[in-house]
Amino acid sequence: MKKQTLRRILSLVCILALVLSVPVTASAAEDNVLADYILKHDPRLNEKAMADIVVDPTAVYGFAPSPTGSLAAYASFDWSDPELVNGEHGRLERIAYHESLGEMYDMLDEMMSDGTGTEEIARALSAKRNELRLAAYDGDPDGLAAVKERNLAKYGHEEGPLPDELYAQYGSWETVIEKAFSVNSGMDACLGLYDEYYDLYVITGQVKNEMIMAATREYMITLLTEARPDLYPAADVSLLDGFTDADQISEWAKPALAAAVSAGLIKGYEDGTIRPKAALGTIEAFVLFSRSVPDLQAVTPTPYFSSVPEWAREDIERLGRADFIDGGDDDVLALNRALSVATVRILAYYAAHPEQITPLSDWKADAPARIALYDYVVSVTDWHSPDYIPERDRIAVFDLDGTLFCETDPNYFDYTLLAYRVLEDPDYKDKASDFEREVALKIKEQNETGASFSGLEVDHGKAVASAFAGMTIEEFNDYIQDFKQLPMPGYEGMLRGGGFYEPMLQVISYLADHGFTCYIVSGTDRLIVRGIIDDSPLSDCIPNRQIIGSDELIIASNQGDEDGLNYVFTDGEELILAGEFLIKNLKMNKVAVIMQEIGQQPVLSFGNSTGDSSMAEYVTSGNPYKSLAFMLCCDDTERENGNESKAQKMFDLCEEFDWVPISMKNDWTTIYGDGVTYVGAAKAEAGAEVPAESAPVSPYTLPRKAG
Repeated sequence: MKKQTLRRILSLVCILALVLSVPVTASAAEDNVLADYILKHDPRLNEKAMADIVVDPTAVYGFAPSPTGSLAAYASFDWSDPELVNGEHGRLERIAYHESLGEMYDMLDEMMSDGTGTEEIARALSAKRNELRLAAYDGDPDGLAAVKERNLAKYGHEEGPLPDELYAQYGSWETVIEKAFSVNSGMDACLGLYDEYYDLYVITGQVKNEMIMAATREYMITLLTEARPDLYPAADVSLLDGFTDADQISEWAKPALAAAVSAGLIKGYEDGTIRPKAALGTIEAFVLFSRSVPDLQAVTPTPYFSSVPEWAREDIERLGRADFIDGGDDDVLALNRALSVATVRILAYYAAHPEQITPLSDWKADAPARIALYDYVVSVTDWHSPDYIPERDRIAVFDLDGTLFCETDPNYFDYTLLAYRVLEDPDYKDKASDFEREVALKIKEQNETGASFSGLEVDHGKAVASAFAGMTIEEFNDYIQDFKQLPMPGYEGMLRGGGFYEPMLQVISYLADHGFTCYIVSGTDRLIVRGIIDDSPLSDCIPNRQIIGSDELIIASNQGDEDGLNYVFTDGEELILAGEFLIKNLKMNKVAVIMQEIGQQPVLSFGNSTGDSSMAEYVTSGNPYKSLAFMLCCDDTERENGNESKAQKMFDLCEEFDWVPISMKNDWTTIYGDGVTYVGAAKAEAGAEVPAESAPVSPYTLPRKAG
């Protein structure tokens, strides 16, 4: 879930609400494996359902029959017992009952096809409905007896309501037919089936579709208090007695409204009312939301909102300074329309996940690079701005090693991969060529002593190509995935594949959210980069087609030495690595390959070394659009295997070429996220072990780019 402006929230709500809505969550006993059951649709909005059930935090599915509703006979059951609730006389029986209604649909279809009259159809369907209700208790004589007893008391006969009684109640045979297909949505909610049959409730008129249903004050306040129990602790519901319309508050909403009153979120109106059933206008909803996210970081100047009344201005402007809404939303706020349930759920999601409201939360608020990036994005995405860039031209290019991913433990990922393949892999080390061993030993020496070797970059590319020759593309990727599961030697709590810089993941997320297409342009073998990105926090944001790297020859499995111009791929063949290195995409080669594969000049560049200098200069030289180049400086020696001398050289280059420096030490609040600790080379050499289960999962799930 990423930040959207108010306009985009309102326009995309039909899509987002299905995925991002705040769910109703049962909080059952600790040993209840279904305690975290989540609903996409909220039974509390269904008045018919709530007439028969109550919110029960101990229940398997969060709801239980009310002792005063039509399901009172079931109220004494233990609804916190998963075996009972999900057993043959619980959820399974209910599913079978729903499936049996298919017989009625078939009957209706057949009778309508035969031209049967409405009254005759209604009589047949109501009789069939009674039959199915009783048949649902096959094997449960006690349950069947109880149903018959209730029918006898209510209708005067055991089989259920007769057609003439239903006609007298509803006034038309058409309504009798409609009611024949209605079900008790409250019981479905208690048995975890509310989502399954939600469309049926909408069709039969039990509830409005949540996409268009106006959210009430009591509903939004309930969601906010559930999202932020730290801000809104439980309070005595007697606090509500002082409001003149307290009797209008839904039972399920009373604890939430009491907590909100106690915490000062709401105070009521001057006439003494609290108006729980009133529809929420846009401005009031955003004021309530703003007050539920008190720790927002200000990242932009205060936008101007001409339509906001004074009582709401402070809260609305807070959201503006946090870049959650902007001045372009002013006309939307001016309309102050009632918000739908789906939209309110999105706001409640953000309240529960405030870290996702302000992008780049892993950056210090006053970091110059962060401010520069914000200012840039604001200026180029505002179509009123002279710096506006159409979305099709918002292209950002990123180096990988040392820019997005650790390159110093103790060396580049692809260097350590080759060293492992040639020197340690028991299935290959005895087969390695002399050239491969020579290159791998140079890498080993470089890791241990810091020695440099002329031509190693190209020799390494050649050695990688030959060491993995003959593998299919899938086999090579599988090998990389296995290597990613090995411990990262200089860190505790991190595996080889987990070395992504969390603040830079946020940069890509932030840019993608604002319409940028992000490419990785790396000196690492393209297939290895794909393997690093595969099954990573970036896998859904940067597809393979947006990964550019050094290249090796790929051929068909039966091609042999035959030239590709003379060979035809045949059915059943696979693509394999041919063992021939083609090109190292560093320095000027990065610029050339950007033009070859992207076909236009990017507007943002992110790198960390002189190997990225050409890319940075290409992006910022003669660009028809406003452009920037950022360079990471590895000046953190506490959380990362940094190098202050190398970092200072990059700071100097940034000043000389007008690039924006990023200080890993001073600009970032974290590098690898919680649970990862840099232990240094000494402990790494001693063999620090990191069990796979201890490696943290990145909290950033980035959006998939369409197209």
